Amino acid sequence: MKRLLQLKRAIQSMEDNPQDQVPFLEEAAALGDYDSIRTLIHCYTYGDYGLEPDPVQACRYTVLGAQLGEGWCLYNAAICAQEGRGCPVDLPQAMTWMKQAAAADVPEAWLPCARMLMSREKDFAEARRLICHAITHGQEEEGRLLLGRLCSEEGMNLLEDGKHRAAEQVLLEGAALDDADCLVSLAFEYSIEDGVGQDPQKTFDCSMRAADLGHPAGMYNVSMCLREGVGTAQDPRKAFEWMKNAAKSGFDEAALPLAQHYHYGIGVHPDDRQARFWLEKALETEQDPDRREMAQKLKQKLEAQAQPQS
Repeated sequence: MKRLLQLKRAIQSMEDNPQDQVPFLEEAAALGDYDSIRTLIHCYTYGDYGLEPDPVQACRYTVLGAQLGEGWCLYNAAICAQEGRGCPVDLPQAMTWMKQAAAADVPEAWLPCARMLMSREKDFAEARRLICHAITHGQEEEGRLLLGRLCSEEGMNLLEDGKHRAAEQVLLEGAALDDADCLVSLAFEYSIEDGVGQDPQKTFDCSMRAADLGHPAGMYNVSMCLREGVGTAQDPRKAFEWMKNAAKSGFDEAALPLAQHYHYGIGVHPDDRQARFWLEKALETEQDPDRREMAQKLKQKLEAQAQPQS
């Protein structure tokens, strides 16, 4: 303690010559002086006190502060380990630092820690607690978006475990937050016999809400509902428009049905040139063997029709 006091007096006496402070700052930091640690982090991050920016040294002092339990350093040490700033990427260590930062009530750590808990540990309960804490302390917009994502991921995990009713409740919570992934998952649940039971009206309503939010799978589902009359009246023209929107948004499954729309004139004037274009897209991306076979047969039909008659 006596030596640390001597060092701090020496540092204060050199305020007009910050370059001379560096050896004293380094010794004080080694003795656990947080002010000196933070000063050195700043110097090595931005270049100050005559020092060049050095991410390795900045990370070293950040970790030193984290080992002392300082919240700001805990959070930044987690970022260093997560992104490889001045050290190798170490995701388990990043998780440890971020948890400690959140436990130290560092506001910047609440939502990143929740994301890590969701993706790495599937600890949805603790992630939810942190998100709700962040929302009630001013991080409402980002927190609500992340809560919607949590509902989607937790709902999918529950569905994989066969817990359809529990999944429905979680997905409904996310849907209330306008999470489009939750709405798409609900639409699928309401379209199948297993699970919570078929409900064509809910299938269409959830799909339409997802489509209005710009979700390509929602657009595709709306198109299929309109095409087949699921939960709504059949409307080939609108079905075509939604399928075209889904395909142009990069939803691969929309390529084959859009080609069918163009070839058979479903809601649009027949156009085999466009049909061939979307069939090629389908054959490039389609993974399902049955759908690939359908695309190949339609392509062969179009090629045969294009051959000059003898």
